[in-house]
Amino acid sequence: MSGPEICRKLREEGSENRPYQYIILLTVREGQENIVEGLDSGADDYVTKPFDYQELRLRIRAGERILYLQDQLRKAALEDPLTGLPNRRASISALEAEIARSRRTGEAFSVAKLDIDHFKSVNDTYGHAVGDSVLVETARRMKTSVRPYDTVGRFGGEEFLLVFPCLGKGDALAICERIRSAIEKRPYQAGDGGPFFTVTASLGVSSRDETFRGADELLFAADKKLYLAKDGGRNTVIG
Repeated sequence: MSGPEICRKLREEGSENRPYQYIILLTVREGQENIVEGLDSGADDYVTKPFDYQELRLRIRAGERILYLQDQLRKAALEDPLTGLPNRRASISALEAEIARSRRTGEAFSVAKLDIDHFKSVNDTYGHAVGDSVLVETARRMKTSVRPYDTVGRFGGEEFLLVFPCLGKGDALAICERIRSAIEKRPYQAGDGGPFFTVTASLGVSSRDETFRGADELLFAADKKLYLAKDGGRNTVIG
């Protein structure tokens, strides 16, 4: 295969789930038509033989900067800037991907909605900076309480979405109870040297079992259970 053919093949096999491949085409040809063909086939840059080592190194550095900026843009689009968790868009994408997988395999999975109890009073009492620190610490405690391949995302405000692949409702309830306990068990602190206070959370769990359920239906079911948990006194898990 020629260089342009390899470039076209790589681009055809590209995936939005795979990091972008930055391609520098090394060619012995200096004609403008050949260079245009290489760039049109998917190459990002080119050097001609015999190549200068310093020039190649500079072009690689330029490619690294482009990939770094692209990664930052991707994170800005999919990552919550405060907690570092997947944002609402990325969380829903994870849920839809799990629905598609479950549809193929027939395996159950579960989702949960978590809401920090009385979060407004934290902001009103200690200020929004402390409220932000509560969100960050809560996100950390959630991440350490789930499996490595579970999704923990910030859905909006003080609400979080959790996706548990290959997990029925009973096991999902057990993990959610572990999360609830981790949030309540150790007090939070209002800044360096500030007072300690307790934070609790309510969770609602829904599952996709033998009956297929779409994203909207699963989220609606989890919402209903979450409101039952809040109406029942908060600081509890309902499934």
